[in-house]
Amino acid sequence: MKLQTLQCYVLAIFGLLLSGCASIPGYMMTQIKTDVGETFLIHKQNTSLKWSVGSHVMLAEVSSNRLALSYLPGGELGGPAVYPWPSYTDDKGKTWSFGDPFNADTNGLVSRRPFFVGEGEKFPKYYHGIFFSGARFSNGVRVFYDGYTTRPLYSVLSIRSKDDGKTWEKPQAITLSYPKELTFEPDYLALGPMAAVTSQDVMYVVAGALDRKKVKLTTILYKSEDRGKTLTPVGVVAELRHARFGKMAHGPGEPAIIALSDTELICVMRTGTRQGTAGISLNVEAEDMLLARSLDGGLTWKRSRMHVQGVMPKVIRMSNGILVLATGRPGNRIYFSVDGGRHWGGEVQLSPYSHMSSGYMDIKEVEPGKLLVVYDMINSPLPPNLQADGGDGAVKKVGDFLYTVLIGPLEKSGKVYNQILGCYIDVAPR
Repeated sequence: MKLQTLQCYVLAIFGLLLSGCASIPGYMMTQIKTDVGETFLIHKQNTSLKWSVGSHVMLAEVSSNRLALSYLPGGELGGPAVYPWPSYTDDKGKTWSFGDPFNADTNGLVSRRPFFVGEGEKFPKYYHGIFFSGARFSNGVRVFYDGYTTRPLYSVLSIRSKDDGKTWEKPQAITLSYPKELTFEPDYLALGPMAAVTSQDVMYVVAGALDRKKVKLTTILYKSEDRGKTLTPVGVVAELRHARFGKMAHGPGEPAIIALSDTELICVMRTGTRQGTAGISLNVEAEDMLLARSLDGGLTWKRSRMHVQGVMPKVIRMSNGILVLATGRPGNRIYFSVDGGRHWGGEVQLSPYSHMSSGYMDIKEVEPGKLLVVYDMINSPLPPNLQADGGDGAVKKVGDFLYTVLIGPLEKSGKVYNQILGCYIDVAPR
């Protein structure tokens, strides 16, 4: 392992300082010590160069002893599943198995959103499965939700356990509504990857609401006081007018929420694309993200621009009190905060910007002070420590029209893969 002592001495830049600023500039100094372990391989394949094949990864805590790893197995538009799906670990990420981590009754659900897709099987348009907005309550109840729903029904599947994830009930459909102050009827609702649960077992869930006509996203908040059986709309967290950060701004979506207390919530959101596309491209860069903070349980929000680019952010609070933010595009990156998310620093870069990745990474604290990190690489060489020949096989930034010419020969030589990778990072205040 290589010990990296990351000291972020942050300079005061008067023009960038705002009250409640969520940017890297600020008056405070953050000191974080990290120990980044070697990269390990969870899965790879070299039979496809498609975007979103074995990518867009997310972790879900199925029980106190089991983590599930979900990802897109066969592309965003459906097709043959070239990856087995999903995978799970019962030893904090050291070894992985493939199959249904819930061990639940899934009869009758295959035609909608299956839990398991066998290798080579075809399946309908499919997104990740029922792993979104997961929560654990004080009485051992756990819940997860289907991630996406469209109008007019706005119905999502929910799966529930009453014994801390040892057994799971058959999924049930629940209906969502949207806040009255939303000025459009959403074409779809996309739930965030995580839920926030307070000490009183009040659960908060965020979702991105799409207005397809105006191509804009709005993040909305739901609340549950019955341990996830119903989700009641609370209001709007942020909309396009709060995040016009560039020419390709589409509004705040892909939200991540955590509760810092029974009343204080923070929500981090993707806002747009700075350059490149979301398709097969090596030069994709996201726009700066938006952070919203509420001190009254989501009734009102203050918003600030983060000087951190990213998509599908994940935010957790570790047992030592440090907040961790994981995001990507470009690359896969992690940031830290010791003041409740008001300032972020200590960037850890896990993959080269010159290599393609969806940037949808995830993090879980598997032991006090220890993070498990997972991310994907697309059409990219294996990390040096995993290459038998020791070569770096570097893929330079190129336009889409050159990708087949440059990457094709490498793919045939076995040096380029779609891959899901992981590592451990020990994190402590210095």
